[in-house]
Order: sequence, then C-alpha cells, then structure tokens
Amino acid sequence: MKTQLKNQIMMSLLVLVAFLALGLSAFSASPEAGFKMLKQKNGVDLYYRWMTMPEGNEVRQMKAVLEVNGTPEDIVSLLKDENRALDWLPSAEQFRNLTPVNGPEWASYIQFATPWPFADQDCILRYEVKSCTPEETRLDFMVDPEYISKVEGVTRMKDIVGSFVIKPLPNGHSEVECYFLSTKASKIPRWISDPIISGSILSLMESLKRELNEV
Repeated sequence: MKTQLKNQIMMSLLVLVAFLALGLSAFSASPEAGFKMLKQKNGVDLYYRWMTMPEGNEVRQMKAVLEVNGTPEDIVSLLKDENRALDWLPSAEQFRNLTPVNGPEWASYIQFATPWPFADQDCILRYEVKSCTPEETRLDFMVDPEYISKVEGVTRMKDIVGSFVIKPLPNGHSEVECYFLSTKASKIPRWISDPIISGSILSLMESLKRELNEV
C-alpha cells in the first residue's frame, strides 16, 4: 500500500511541477517572506514555506531557484515549444498547445503516463505573461480542469497555481525562480509526500536546466 501511494504521489507531482509551479498568486502577501532552505542539488536551491488559504487550510508553497543558460525569451519559448516538450518533461507522453502562443496568454495540454494500476493523468495549463521589463519577466499560470472535456480513463489535475520569475544576468544567463502551490491540502501523510515532492521538483528543474544548457 505504501509503495502504491508513493507511485501515485510521484506521478501527480510530475504533473503538478511540469512548468513548475507555483506561487506569487493572490495568496502571497509577500513573495519572499518566510521561505526556508530545504535542499540543494546540482545548482538548484529548493525552499518552502507554510501558507494559510482563505478557507483556513494550511498548505506548503515551494520555490526553486536556479541559473540557466538562456535569456527570459529563451525560457518562455521553451515552455511554448511542442517539439521539445517531451524531451524535458518527465513522464510526459503528450503535449500540445490549445491556443496560439504568439501573444501574452496561451493554454497547453499535458498528459502523463502513470504505472498500472493507476489511471494516466493530465492537466490544462493556462499561462499569462504578467510583466516583461529589462529587469524581470514574470509568467503566471494555473490549471484549468474545465477548459476542455475530460479524457476517458485519465485523471485531471486541479487546484494548482504558480509562476516563473526570470531575471537576466550579465553573462547571458538568467536566474529563474519557480514557485508552486496546490491550494488544497493533501490527504497523504507528510512523511510519505514530502520527500517525493522535493525530489520531483529537483528532478524537473534539473531537466529544464539541461535542456536550456544544450541549446
């Protein structure tokens, strides 16, 4: 039973952090207040903080910070690129854009393969470039489970919001801050979910970094 729970959480989190996710939302009174270091691995720093939702439930927000080889435009372009998505999104077996991607707002669909006996999972991510200045590009996103009809036999992700904050560096690289927040508290015990959450985020960020560094 414990192994099944771990597998289920792992696949959910790969969806959850695919485009990493999340924070700087209406629930974040101060973007940096209260974050504590959790882990460091291969140039990725992972932080966390506890937040209280309007409904009174407590959830944990995560933040990953890393330096990548590329401009803010390169990073946003990668998030839109259908041809490269399966190269760096762990366990993704489908990716397609649902709207044109040449403006500040767009929507994408991702489906993830999940080991039997669990159902595959998918999510619809809606993006919006909230600000774009020489100092910083901020890209917010959220899952929108009702954007298109559900796929039979596939579990759809919901209750997730997030953002990328991308700051160009003088050497042609960028500092990327990736936030994610699931607005509903998990029913899975923390001693099971926490190591999988942190491991999944670190793996995704390492994959993002490698993809950008190879260009």
